Amino acid sequence: MKHLLRSTLGLLIAIGTSAALPATALAVDTPFPKADRVKGDLEVPSKPAVQTAQAAGFECRTTDGIHYTVALRGNGAASQAIIVWTSEELVGYPPQRRCREVSDRLNNVLRSNGNTLAGLYLTVGRVNGQSVVCTVGDVGYGCNTNNVLFTLSGENARDPNQVLLSLRDRVSGAGTPIEQISNNGQVYIDFEALVDRHF
Repeated sequence: MKHLLRSTLGLLIAIGTSAALPATALAVDTPFPKADRVKGDLEVPSKPAVQTAQAAGFECRTTDGIHYTVALRGNGAASQAIIVWTSEELVGYPPQRRCREVSDRLNNVLRSNGNTLAGLYLTVGRVNGQSVVCTVGDVGYGCNTNNVLFTLSGENARDPNQVLLSLRDRVSGAGTPIEQISNNGQVYIDFEALVDRHF
């Protein structure tokens, strides 16, 4: 059985399996390692010195009419679908357009961070009165007009942290914890670890 979470921009996070797009098993929560630095009241765990192949880019692909965003490695290897775009709710923004635009935004984030996802986090916030998913350079930072990836609405807008937790839950793999929660309940997902677990 497949459980789906959808945003008005057509973000569809699938948990389970799909014939058209392979999905991974659910993640197993792992404890955070001992923190080596503190930001405000939030302990930031140290990252193990693990070498991972860097994401070289993001691309919108289509299989059986379904549009989805994948990460690419320098050797051409493509990840499993990170975001699947299916919603037809936004006039003028069909799934293919949203897939291309968000994939382009992800490529811009990658380039402006020195072609690495290291040190980047996904989080949620409000920009121009709307719930959004964005990238930030450290836990404790928030969304603004310059770092928005996509807008949420409907049920996702009412509980935007659930979108991030669903992204975390659809991938498997042990290693670096990918989630951090600040003392005010703000969720931060380690973007590099999230992408690595999709390969």
